[in-house]
Amino acid sequence: MRSSNPLLLTALVLAASGCDDSTADGPDTPVFRFDAGDAGRLIGDAEVDAALPDEGAPPPGDGAPPGGDGGSRDLDAGPTPGDQGPGGGDDAGPEADAAPLDPICEMLPERPAQQPIDLAARCSERGGDVTVYDLRDERCPDFEQLPTRAPGRDVELELIVTAVLRNDFTAAEPEGGAYGSLFVFMGERAPPEGVVRGARVRLTGQVIEFFTLTEFIPDRDGIEVLGMAEPPPPVYVEDPRRLADEGDLTEPLESVHVEVRNVRVDDTAPDCPMDFGMFVVSGGLRVDDVTEFAYEPNRRDVLRRLDGVLHYSFEHNKLFPLNDDSIDAVDCGGIPDKCEETECPVEIDARESSRLIISEIQPDPRGQDDTREFVELYNPGPNPVDLTGWYVQSCAGNRADLEGSVPARDYHVIAGSLNRNEAGGVRADGLMGDLFLPNEAGSVLVFDADGTLVDQVRYGNMAPWPDRRPGESLELPAPAADNRDGAAWLAGEDEYGEGGFGTPGRPYR
Repeated sequence: MRSSNPLLLTALVLAASGCDDSTADGPDTPVFRFDAGDAGRLIGDAEVDAALPDEGAPPPGDGAPPGGDGGSRDLDAGPTPGDQGPGGGDDAGPEADAAPLDPICEMLPERPAQQPIDLAARCSERGGDVTVYDLRDERCPDFEQLPTRAPGRDVELELIVTAVLRNDFTAAEPEGGAYGSLFVFMGERAPPEGVVRGARVRLTGQVIEFFTLTEFIPDRDGIEVLGMAEPPPPVYVEDPRRLADEGDLTEPLESVHVEVRNVRVDDTAPDCPMDFGMFVVSGGLRVDDVTEFAYEPNRRDVLRRLDGVLHYSFEHNKLFPLNDDSIDAVDCGGIPDKCEETECPVEIDARESSRLIISEIQPDPRGQDDTREFVELYNPGPNPVDLTGWYVQSCAGNRADLEGSVPARDYHVIAGSLNRNEAGGVRADGLMGDLFLPNEAGSVLVFDADGTLVDQVRYGNMAPWPDRRPGESLELPAPAADNRDGAAWLAGEDEYGEGGFGTPGRPYR
């Protein structure tokens, strides 16, 4: 699969057995695509709120603002400075403790309200001059299914450059909007001098549909700079889920300049153990550093504004910021996620006492991760286990201290909250502390009071690990099975509450 960054292709080959961390919103989330029968409709908040799954709506009386997800901490605010969440506590360092945090870090402000996005067809008359709308919008009379490889459909277009992405760039019709932009693939060629944002260009070449991305491949001398013009303004999207994988706007706004506001950085190493230069913000929207901006993301940072062109490659939708001015970030005292595979304090085949067994893991619940993730431990022995001094940690060092005891042949669950509503239906015995679970590939290590390794699991998202939808936990149906083997695990099926599917605190099925 081609990427605008040629180095990514080599990295992808190396990562073929690694991660594929798609981040949809819930196990029953439909694949949102624009319905060609909806010609001329304007889609706004009320309609999309009815279609999109609720991402952890707060229980009544918790003081969250009513309506939508703007500013709702249950959607994406993450832990507050006192929560001991990722990047909090001792990991934040003395400088973070000394510097007061911006109030925006504690509670995201409401996002500006969504204005209706115009998805009306803008087709040319049949047989007229072909536009980008005719090439991309299947409602148009001159629309044709494009070849998936060269030779493609021959076209000549006059467009305005909206973003330069190393050698490649995006260009749009002057009116912009849905279905109005193209990704221009240059390969190893550099674009001609004068191809900058705002340049008016005449493009001659071929258009193909490359792994669902509409690409323009210019002829050898197929780019002519005609002058300068004002690029179309960005399309504001209130809910970033609509632009992320499975989002309803990913097709109409492909290669379009878009903007989101008041989002939080949720993951700075989504492709661990590989590093493709991406981070993830609220709603699972990926951000790619193909434009080599100066911003260095930390988990829990708030981006008051983020704009860029929407792209698709390597099975993910992602945002390419235009430049440094595209990111207005607030430092909230967090730290980057560590890549666990290379920094684990114990070997993957280290000896284990097995006094407790890691029997269920929920790394990607429905709703808010920091309150709804959980880890279930099982005591296979005939006697209770005193947890005084015991702890659970990830390879990256994020830790949860355990307390209490686990009766013989019984379960102990730690979660992000002891409030069952906040935990998405999980009845927890203890808290996760600053332990958090990457959605796709991560680690859970249990140590006793002497620091002896009791059990460990390095979970993943590719075979032999089960294929999971968001909301489905990882369950070990037979506690006697080797939980180091991904084939011994199953995806959760029983709905335990709003958080998802699994059997926290009880036997499998």
